[in-house]
Parts: sequence; structure tokens; C-alpha cells
Amino acid sequence: MTQALHESAMKASGNLDRPFQVGDRCRLSDLGRKRNSRRGVGLCEVISFGNSSQRIRVRFVGYLSVHTIHVSYLEREPDNSATAYSLE
Repeated sequence: MTQALHESAMKASGNLDRPFQVGDRCRLSDLGRKRNSRRGVGLCEVISFGNSSQRIRVRFVGYLSVHTIHVSYLEREPDNSATAYSLE
């Protein structure tokens, strides 16, 4: 399912209440760090969403590939530190 079809399906079902938006800077939560210890600091950017409202596709700093993780593994990065790193 393409992203556009996925978005329209989410709008139709009324399930567009997501804690993150595409482009948001975030980091691993305490639970995320316990379950994903290889991710280091765990700073990442939201790239897209998975097939479920509970899945988020992110790219971690220092990694080229995109990873799909559960929304409970992430927390929003404070605004003042959002420009402290770059994903390039």
C-alpha cells in the first residue's frame, strides 16, 4: 500500500491521531533503549509510518537504512536539542 493510499485509509477510519509527524526528531525511550541496545544514543528522524498506527519508520543517526519500530520505543526530542545533530 502506498503512503498516499495509507493516509487516505487512515483519514477514512478516523485514526489519524499520531504522536509523531514525518520529519520529527526523536530518540529512544527507556523501553526502546532496553530493547534496542545496539542503536547507541538512539537519535532518529521519523521517515514514514507502518501499516499500523503503532509502527513508525525512522532513520537513526549514523545509519543509512530505515527501521520500523513500535511507537512506545520513541519519545519526542526536546525542541532545543533538535538541531544538535544531523542525519546526513
